[in-house]
Amino acid sequence: MVSPKIVRPGDVQEITWPGGGRGRRMVHPDVVGSKKLVLGIIRAEPGKSPHRWHTHTRDKGEGFEVEYPPDFEEAYAVVKGNGTLFWREDGKEVSAPVQEGDVIYFPIGVAESQLVNTGDEDMIIVFATTPPVKVIK
Repeated sequence: MVSPKIVRPGDVQEITWPGGGRGRRMVHPDVVGSKKLVLGIIRAEPGKSPHRWHTHTRDKGEGFEVEYPPDFEEAYAVVKGNGTLFWREDGKEVSAPVQEGDVIYFPIGVAESQLVNTGDEDMIIVFATTPPVKVIK
């Protein structure tokens, strides 16, 4: 039988995401030994984003590169604050407001997108992904 694991914020290093959000991967293969699930918390100050414009294929920036598995899915739960979800569809930028209590689901093959805190207080999101991305550097 396997016991549950409790992960406290102080157990996991805080990282800055491209876009300016800061947070922690609380459930991750490197933290708890999960096989398919990643779960974390990100705080984005007004004007910042949990993640910059990106697609779920390959993302490369200063000091990092990740490759997304072809069956990658993601969800954001907005726990506090509000913002605007932007995505590109048929060559046009589209947007929709999101607020506390909303959940955003990013299906397999989702369009290029970015969530931005357009409110006047910190936005906190809980995110879940499956399967984990491959960190190249």
